[in-house]
Amino acid sequence: LVMALDDMNFYDLKQANAILYDLVRAHEVYPKTKTAIWCISVANEMHRLDDKMRSSFVSNTIEFQPYKKDEIKAILKARAAAGLFQNVISDAMLEKIAGSARDLRHGIELLKKSAILAENGLSARITEKHAEHAVKSFEPSASSSLLDDVKIMLDLLKKKPRESGELYDEYRKITGCSYATFFRIIQK
Repeated sequence: LVMALDDMNFYDLKQANAILYDLVRAHEVYPKTKTAIWCISVANEMHRLDDKMRSSFVSNTIEFQPYKKDEIKAILKARAAAGLFQNVISDAMLEKIAGSARDLRHGIELLKKSAILAENGLSARITEKHAEHAVKSFEPSASSSLLDDVKIMLDLLKKKPRESGELYDEYRKITGCSYATFFRIIQK
């Protein structure tokens, strides 16, 4: 059994312990089963597992350095070549988007947003205006709902202290947001 668990940093700690424990112990229920588990995360979170799990789950860490701006540009160029018509985006616009990106995921989102803005504006090319608007759309502003979101979370915590998984469940009932959005908010 080969299992890859992506974005482990988004898992509730109890959930992560339970999942990993069951997978590591699968051979006890199914004697001929061998397991290989890959936990993918933006940070090494293995120290957060409980003692029982850490003693059973022998991990090897492979750390990948963040992409450099020129690497982000090259990846965005390949994505643009695969997903956009030829000459829709110039090297200068790719440079601008890559330079504005916090990381690769953000860069991909900026490229996507720029392309959508160009398409919605009936433009055959992504312009500097599209790229700048895409960048601004990801910046928190004073009028953003981030402050409201933080207030909702603080109100929930004032009523009753709770672990992140329970906080997310209550928060989702109010806002309907995804766990990724919830996690980004609590990271800020």
